[in-house]
Amino acid sequence: MVEMPYRPPASALRGDIAHAWHDAQGGGVPAGLLALLYGEPGRPLHEAARELGCAPRTVQRALAGLGLTYDVLRQAVRLTIAGRLLRDGTGMVTEAAHAAGFYDAAHLNRAWRAACDIMPLRYRALTRV
Repeated sequence: MVEMPYRPPASALRGDIAHAWHDAQGGGVPAGLLALLYGEPGRPLHEAARELGCAPRTVQRALAGLGLTYDVLRQAVRLTIAGRLLRDGTGMVTEAAHAAGFYDAAHLNRAWRAACDIMPLRYRALTRV
């Protein structure tokens, strides 16, 4: 199992993202897939499947058995990476967004707010108290 670099509080996550996080922590998601996503969080499904030596549909079926989709899992990984960088880093939100596989800070802001109901800068301020 891949060690998760950061665990957001359960109360901070909502819906599918919380479900993806819970299943990834429980080891239900193949460790190889998590390692690929943590290494390159923007990796498309077809590339991840090729790296794992299987068809994209095989990955989709495995995740569906856990009640997940590839996009939801990838988003959970991206938010985890961004959260760690926001909490530990001194860089800007844009840098955290790019490192986590988001196109720009606005993309991260929308995803973060949808999952956590606060903005990334507010999260960073709360974790530095």
